[in-house]
Parts: sequence; C-alpha cells; structure tokens
Amino acid sequence: MKIIASVSVEIIVSDTELLDEAQARAIDTLIDSVDEWINDNGIPPIIKIEYSLPAITEDDNNIFLN
Repeated sequence: MKIIASVSVEIIVSDTELLDEAQARAIDTLIDSVDEWINDNGIPPIIKIEYSLPAITEDDNNIFLN
C-alpha cells in the first residue's frame, strides 16, 4: 500500500503576472502557511490523504488460487 499526504494552497493570478512570478508566489505562500502552522500555531492547512493498493497481477492471482 502507498499513502500520499499533500498540502496545497490557492493563489489568484492576475492577467499581467508572469507564470514564473506566480509560481514563486505560490511556493512562498505554501511555505508561509506551513511555517505558521508549525511554529506559530497558525490555522492548520488542509492535508489530503490518498491511499492506493498495488495492482493485482497474474502472479498474485496464481498465489491466491493455489
């Protein structure tokens, strides 16, 4: 099984803002959000948890059937 935990932020990008600037601002916003949460008891971010099971292969089926 694999578990992925992720945190994300949303920013509004203006029509005149360059993609590189928006990307840097998104990363800075994410860092600030997590830093405030960890160090200053800020608002906890939403943490998305995803679970996935490995695909069952033909070899696995043979093990289960025998």
